[in-house]
Amino acid sequence: DAAHAQSERNHKEEGEERMAYGTLTVNVVEAQKLPSKDWTSKNDPYCKLELKGSTQKVQTKTISGGGKSARWEEQFNFNIIDGNSQIFLQVMDKDTFSADDVIGSAAVDISNLFQTGGQPVDRWVHLKDSKGRDAGEVRLVFIWKSSTPQQQGGMPAAPANPMNK
Repeated sequence: DAAHAQSERNHKEEGEERMAYGTLTVNVVEAQKLPSKDWTSKNDPYCKLELKGSTQKVQTKTISGGGKSARWEEQFNFNIIDGNSQIFLQVMDKDTFSADDVIGSAAVDISNLFQTGGQPVDRWVHLKDSKGRDAGEVRLVFIWKSSTPQQQGGMPAAPANPMNK
């Protein structure tokens, strides 16, 4: 009913921080300090990202012979809706004759990125292996673009004037 809907709106305005709709661009730049998963050869790392609460999953290319470090410099866009607040990140070692090994993983809280006004946020994300040990780190650069004009930087953007050149 209307009273319940109004109560819910008031609760969101006062208590919870409501997340915006928009696009989060994630640049998977590089990894370092990756522990070796193969006894006979160097890691062939690739990175998988999944937006929690959605079906959006992406994967970088594999860096053959990357070893303890890798450089991807790949960009992915995630469509963000209310409730998306984490990206799950896994660095994998590509294996030819067996299942790929998980080198390390992390859950990245993205809720604080929605207040950046579109400024890039450059962050090293620390990975943990399945036993909770350090497993290297991945450098990600995030850029938030809101679909709601007042969330870009406080003031609504003025419409572009095609007459001005």
